[in-house]
Amino acid sequence: MLLYLFSLPNSEAKIAKGGLDLTVYSRFKHGCIESTRILATDLAKKLLNETDLLEGITYFSSTLKTGAPSASHWLANDVVKEINNVAFEKKKTSVRYMDLLQAPREPVFKDYSRLDSKDRHKAQGLQLPLVTVPDLPNNSNLVIINDVYVTGAQYEKQKQILKQAGINAKRIYWQYIAKFQNKGRRSLNTRLENYMNNYAFPNDRAFLSFLKDRNSLNAIYPNKRLILKILTMEEKSRRKVILLLNKGLRRSFLDYALLENMHLNSNTSEGLELLAN
Repeated sequence: MLLYLFSLPNSEAKIAKGGLDLTVYSRFKHGCIESTRILATDLAKKLLNETDLLEGITYFSSTLKTGAPSASHWLANDVVKEINNVAFEKKKTSVRYMDLLQAPREPVFKDYSRLDSKDRHKAQGLQLPLVTVPDLPNNSNLVIINDVYVTGAQYEKQKQILKQAGINAKRIYWQYIAKFQNKGRRSLNTRLENYMNNYAFPNDRAFLSFLKDRNSLNAIYPNKRLILKILTMEEKSRRKVILLLNKGLRRSFLDYALLENMHLNSNTSEGLELLAN
């Protein structure tokens, strides 16, 4: 079953006037804990209102994981926390989070939202089977949390991989924040997704301000998009951002970047040297 909070129209102006707060969404995509929790609360409410997840055994996951977490992985974890607060109040069985681990694939050092439909399907087609296959109880539910259903490439490939792996959950729910309502306009959808992702950051100055405020409060979830954005910024801005980060966040960024083999790419290696010092 495919669920989503918002149906997205086919223009930037209409999306900006719609129900989804684009500033919250854009900040969520770049690791803002506050924004992630706002969206997690909304997703948890929808799931509890439209399903009976607390009446059985339920597992949560997100997109297939090969290295660093995405914003959606952090989101799924926070949705689990929200639902378990309700389970505590109602004396119901808690839900659990698990990663769906996949063998490392060819390193990709591009923003996925900037890929066109053809390249998205190509990238998803390169994905390998699961490294670990969870043996779920036959009567269990599985909920996959993701951000925006754009072209369907990721959804189709993950659904295929789970089927091939023999995931035997009774029901699988695919819960998205939003889904584009238009069909057959995949190139437009990918452009609009990029607009949404970067809505809160029209320039490097806005991004620096965002990061400075949240870095000081330890209010950032490190994720692949955020790390890649920092490492591929113009040199002067990149240095400013990295020197701004506290020691713990630098270490987290470096560890996750190494998981993604970013040290093998000439465009990101210089930034990694700064993170390591």
